[in-house]
Amino acid sequence: MLKNEFDQLKSLSVDAGYSRLADLSRRFCQAGQNWSIVSVNDSGRGSLIYIDRSRMQRRGTKVLYWARLELIDDPTYDYIIARWMADCSVGTSVAVGVFGYAGGRVVATLENEAVAALTRTSAVPGSIGEQLMRAACDQPEGER
Repeated sequence: MLKNEFDQLKSLSVDAGYSRLADLSRRFCQAGQNWSIVSVNDSGRGSLIYIDRSRMQRRGTKVLYWARLELIDDPTYDYIIARWMADCSVGTSVAVGVFGYAGGRVVATLENEAVAALTRTSAVPGSIGEQLMRAACDQPEGER
């Protein structure tokens, strides 16, 4: 979605182009102070993965946390935010809510029955899922 908007910069004057680029950059880079970068993938489509350390909830070895995925040239979403539940003792996780955003609004959700159908899976070694689970599980309780 953002790729189309960045492509339109070519047709603008230099001043208008820089102004529009600044607006797009602010919109794309506004994850906020509570989001910590977990992964930057500049191969292929490119993405940024964040975890919200301020909203993590722990119960024993289980952690409930929010993750944010920003895809640089996704035609549908500007970013996706998902609520994850990880069981750190066995290394499994499951998404309990997934929300796709475009233009600053939720445009798609995957909750309730659809999410209930998802099974807890072990994180694939070296995957973004493993990086997120490690970031959530390795954070000491009470630290934000």
